[in-house]
Amino acid sequence: MPSNNNNNMISPVVGVLICINTMIGAGLFINAAVLADKAGPWGFVGYIISALLMLPLILSIASLAKMHPVSGGLYVFSKHHIGNWAGFLSGWSYFLGKTAAAGLLMHKFVQFFQTQFDCLGRVPTLALDYGVLAFLISIHILGARIGGRLQYLFTCMKLLPIIFVFTFGFITFDSSFYQFALTDYSSLFWILPVCVFASMGFEIVCSVGHLITDSSKNIKRVILTAFGIVVCVNTLFQLVAFGALGGSLANSGIPILPLAQKAIPAYEILGRILNGSVYAAILGACFSVFTANCWNLFTLAENGHFPFK
Repeated sequence: MPSNNNNNMISPVVGVLICINTMIGAGLFINAAVLADKAGPWGFVGYIISALLMLPLILSIASLAKMHPVSGGLYVFSKHHIGNWAGFLSGWSYFLGKTAAAGLLMHKFVQFFQTQFDCLGRVPTLALDYGVLAFLISIHILGARIGGRLQYLFTCMKLLPIIFVFTFGFITFDSSFYQFALTDYSSLFWILPVCVFASMGFEIVCSVGHLITDSSKNIKRVILTAFGIVVCVNTLFQLVAFGALGGSLANSGIPILPLAQKAIPAYEILGRILNGSVYAAILGACFSVFTANCWNLFTLAENGHFPFK
């Protein structure tokens, strides 16, 4: 294992940001319409129930991360406590799955901005995909500390549209939208997979646990803190968005534009800008996954599962 210098160490705060940037993406905004369509006013409850269902898993992984504050995350946990075969399967499955997910997110990021700017529309999409990938590689090569500073930027990009929804959602909140029928709760069953998916990604920091300052002491706190923040944000976002838009939220796609049209119709352009920031923030999730997956691949090579370590 290469020695860690100051340029390759990150603070617990940056560790939390890595988790948040992975867990909170465009899905938070897209899921609002899905939850409103399937569960109406009960949508926000899905996040609470899914968090309770996931809590044993969160506590287990956080405890394992504290026991093994090294690179590799799930590979190391599986290998140490089950066997080499389990480590191989979990390590490669996780690496390939996250790589595919990051690639798709990057592609969607590029496609969105191609539709917004004519100059980008004339450039081949694949060329732009490679350009974004080269940018992420360059940041990664500069070191974890530089990448950590970039996490602050990505977090701010996510915060802007979220703060917008919270602020103008509360201003236009209509409690009459929350009319609960006795049979509505049955729909919670159908939205739980969506809510669970929106709460995944906390495990990403396990792959870079060794880079966190005093990791054996802090990594468990990082995971639990990030998960708690994301659950609160998801729940409050759904609660406020439905309170502001009611049943029309189900047909809104991403709620920022319809909320802007309702709250500040004279400044709809602000909603469009914030709508763009939602897609720009996707890059934060890509970067977090990319950083963690580099260390996953290194650990697989270190243990003889990949050449050229």
